[in-house]
Amino acid sequence: MAAALDMLIMDDKAKKIWKDGSFLKWLKKNIPELYACRSCMETPPHHLNESTYEHTVRVIYNTPKDLLLRRAAVFHDIGKPVVRTEKNNKAHFYGHEKKSSFMAKKIMLKLGWNEKDAAEASRLIAAHMK
Repeated sequence: MAAALDMLIMDDKAKKIWKDGSFLKWLKKNIPELYACRSCMETPPHHLNESTYEHTVRVIYNTPKDLLLRRAAVFHDIGKPVVRTEKNNKAHFYGHEKKSSFMAKKIMLKLGWNEKDAAEASRLIAAHMK
């Protein structure tokens, strides 16, 4: 699965696949944590009024075409649904980078990435708010 996802994230023409019904079914079964981002809403001023999933797909394809960076982009906000709070009609995701980092490494290993690649992506995710 890791190799297929690597091909998907490195092909800029593949962006539309992330909305495809068959792909969403696959995602729900294989990466339910990322699928859950579809119902986690972002709010201004830091993000557009969109789901974390939509934000993630946008980030993937706006990230330079570097495999490690794009892998990190896929999982960089995967912990947001777990830590989301709301105050004054604004979403907050305190500590999401740590949660996302932990979750990403576990998921990446499960999907077949090696320890080194999962650890590197996890390290980038942990630091993405600094």
